[in-house]
Amino acid sequence: EDKNYTSQVVITKGKDASHNGRVIFENSGALTPSYWTFSISGCTNIKLIGLEFTTSITSDANPYSMDIVNIGHSKNIIIDSCIIISNGIGDPIEMSYDTTCTISHNHIEVLTNSYDTQNDCIWIGDGAGGHTIIGNTLIAGGTNNSLTHKDIIQMSVEGSTSRLQMTIANNILTFLDESAIGGQGIYMDNMLSNRLLCYNNIIVMNTKENTPLIYKEDGTNRSSVRIYNNTIVTGGTSDGGIQIGNLDTLIMKNNVLIMDSANNHKNIYFVESGFGDIKYKDIDYNQYYRPTDYGGVGIDTNGYRSATWAQWQALGYDTHSDTGSV
Repeated sequence: EDKNYTSQVVITKGKDASHNGRVIFENSGALTPSYWTFSISGCTNIKLIGLEFTTSITSDANPYSMDIVNIGHSKNIIIDSCIIISNGIGDPIEMSYDTTCTISHNHIEVLTNSYDTQNDCIWIGDGAGGHTIIGNTLIAGGTNNSLTHKDIIQMSVEGSTSRLQMTIANNILTFLDESAIGGQGIYMDNMLSNRLLCYNNIIVMNTKENTPLIYKEDGTNRSSVRIYNNTIVTGGTSDGGIQIGNLDTLIMKNNVLIMDSANNHKNIYFVESGFGDIKYKDIDYNQYYRPTDYGGVGIDTNGYRSATWAQWQALGYDTHSDTGSV
């Protein structure tokens, strides 16, 4: 706690023969406030690599204080090639008030559970941004029959006037439980100023009500969002494959958006300030598919104003895109 190292400090398993087996951090006993398996607070330049983190606590009496790995008020923290498992009473990774941290090449999972508690695979909030989430496998297995968030990646009030780049790339995100309602894929809400680069992700949502990718700024229209080469599959009664609000810049190319239910509403849904307030837009070379309701492809340009595919292309977008099944 409160260690600001000028060079990187690595925490990992042993390297010598007979001393290089698995290292597992597991908490147990009664759940108390701010109860974590592993915590870093107020530190700089620490790397966790090749470790395992889990819990055997089964009481959800104080669910919002239970995290497996908790990072707070820190900078340049790296979590790499780890296994982080929650049984459903808390988030595998929670980060708050942090800057330029990296979550890379981990297996992060919330096991199948019926706890009525928050269990996002990754929760990030109230920091200056600049984080990198790359090369991870993220699996959400919890049901959700209340308003409690159970998202794969959730961010809120994250960013700064420095407009640091936030990168989410090369991840596989899966929500397993078909009975879940309200579990999102990448859910970034009430964000501050950022430059988001989101590419090469595979997002598969099996939940009843969900949106795979949401980015909404706090209303000041400072963020740029670039979305490239993602494959997004969703079903149920989703409000959109991608939901966007309050941006300055949107570039969206080479994505595959598959809506696998006739009840899906929109492939792209522009909310809050709507489509017209985005100052710069470049949207093309995407592949959309949805069953035949709403004209086959749904584009909502400004909150409940839907455009048909022909109307959307007439506006100058997705000129080289297609709407067939893949």
